[in-house]
Amino acid sequence: MKHGTELCNWCQGLAGRAARKRPAAALLVAKRPAAFEGGDGALDRIAAALERLAEARTSPPQVAGSSLVVPQILQPVTAAIEAADSAGEVATALGTPPGHSKRGVVFALVHGVLSVACPESELDGLDVALQGGAAPQRRADKFFKKHEHICTIALWSGVSIATVVQSLARSLRHSADLRARHGNRFLEQLAELWGSIVDQL
Repeated sequence: MKHGTELCNWCQGLAGRAARKRPAAALLVAKRPAAFEGGDGALDRIAAALERLAEARTSPPQVAGSSLVVPQILQPVTAAIEAADSAGEVATALGTPPGHSKRGVVFALVHGVLSVACPESELDGLDVALQGGAAPQRRADKFFKKHEHICTIALWSGVSIATVVQSLARSLRHSADLRARHGNRFLEQLAELWGSIVDQL
């Protein structure tokens, strides 16, 4: 099943198994965009963080004070978030500079990881306010109550995966209970999504 130009491993029936087995940091360190050549301070900090992660080869970290575990394939994303000041810097560092076709979904993925792994933190460029209205509530109900996959929600709602991830990220950021009950499942699905995006960068 295709969602616009987005194709995730889950929709291919792979459930992200192959993606999760790949070395995490190496996926990004070898794919630095040309923007790193300019010596921009934020991008240099992110590059250094990714290189440290590649050298450390750490196991998936547990979010402090909870049972949430960040999948290994998302460790480069969390390293980039920790070293950045804005979501735009993270998206560029992850291989999607302005104008890149995947930049929107990478923005959403960054917001999703941030909302679960460090909900008190903020990055410039991310709208973290809760959404009102029936459509966001339907998306939330499908994920949190019916346990549907983010790709299924996007497909049957007629919206992009980025829209679904952004909507769920806002809900998770504002509810410790939702993070405790659904945070790991959300991160696992983001890991599958990131695995499919990395292959296209």
